[in-house]
Amino acid sequence: QNAEQTGIRVSDTANANRLRVRDVLVQNNGYNGLGVYGDSLNKFDVENSEFLNNGAANGSAGDGDILAFLYNGDVTLKNVTV
Repeated sequence: QNAEQTGIRVSDTANANRLRVRDVLVQNNGYNGLGVYGDSLNKFDVENSEFLNNGAANGSAGDGDILAFLYNGDVTLKNVTV
């Protein structure tokens, strides 16, 4: 929350199978609320969460609440407010 760039960030060099984000409020981050870059994960899930007012620092460059950049894995979004 209130990060200059990304609230929750998974780098393209991360080596993890899965990310689960549950029951969180992610807000007021400069570029993205959640950013997953490259094929660093096989799957990510976001459940019962809210993403508000993210991406205000550079809103015209594809930034915002949830970003999956060059990502080819599975995504589940369930009961998510953006």
